[in-house]
Amino acid sequence: MGKNDKDPNRPKKAQSAYFIFMGDYRNHCKMTGESNTSNVTEFTKMASAKWRAMGETEREPYDQRAAADKQRYEHQMSMYVPAPGFSSKGSRKRVAFLTVLIYWQFLVCLLARHAYLKYFCFVG
Repeated sequence: MGKNDKDPNRPKKAQSAYFIFMGDYRNHCKMTGESNTSNVTEFTKMASAKWRAMGETEREPYDQRAAADKQRYEHQMSMYVPAPGFSSKGSRKRVAFLTVLIYWQFLVCLLARHAYLKYFCFVG
């Protein structure tokens, strides 16, 4: 199982208000040259401090965009049909595990049936 075991057609998850803010703030900093965005650690510390300092009224547009993105995700997931071999979670691991489990249960039933028939039908 590699990194590409997720269904490529599965809808992307909804972003939180914080991540929407981070994307907008990163673009703002790149355009204005306000700060260096190439150092991820320093930029994230600075942006998260700005996020914490923001009031509810300043966060409101990001909360609205996050709610709209959540509705988009829920709508797309309601119409999503997993590709063959993928579960509704988008991973092959669970499907493969359940397939092996069902196969083993089938084999156990066959062996038990065989032992039953062998004992009761061929008792000499």
